Amino acid sequence: LSVDLLCHLSPFLDKKETLTSIPTVSQIRGVVHLHKWKVIVSSANAGGQKRQNQLEILDNFSAFGRSRVALKTFDTQEEAQNFYAYVSSEIIRFAFLLTDESLTSLAKLVPDLIDYSDKNGLIDYKNNLDRQLYALFKIDEFSQKYIQETLNQKQKN
Repeated sequence: LSVDLLCHLSPFLDKKETLTSIPTVSQIRGVVHLHKWKVIVSSANAGGQKRQNQLEILDNFSAFGRSRVALKTFDTQEEAQNFYAYVSSEIIRFAFLLTDESLTSLAKLVPDLIDYSDKNGLIDYKNNLDRQLYALFKIDEFSQKYIQETLNQKQKN
């Protein structure tokens, strides 16, 4: 095993453990995200129906349990805050509603901008994201109204 891999495995290994106790791939992958900024959501309503008030940013020193799902992890606080603003926008909240309650389908219909830094060239996170995203994805006025009405209806329920 490489030194780098051993460093990632060390929290899972105990001197008394046998080879059958080697961590799973998912445990190793999780360690990689531990020291990153995270945007998480409650796993209780995976389809987004009640998602708006369940989004949260966790710093690069925090972990979370099974009742939460990380939507994405970042190296910087700026990127996490920008992504949080992105997933809080009308069009992305609407896209969350298009997924079912299964965690395996969460956010599959949500476009990923990949770069959430202030220098991404697509979005200015300091200005109205809804207008920018409607323009970026070429969403016409009729569809914008439909999205807004759907979100308002869900908020009332």
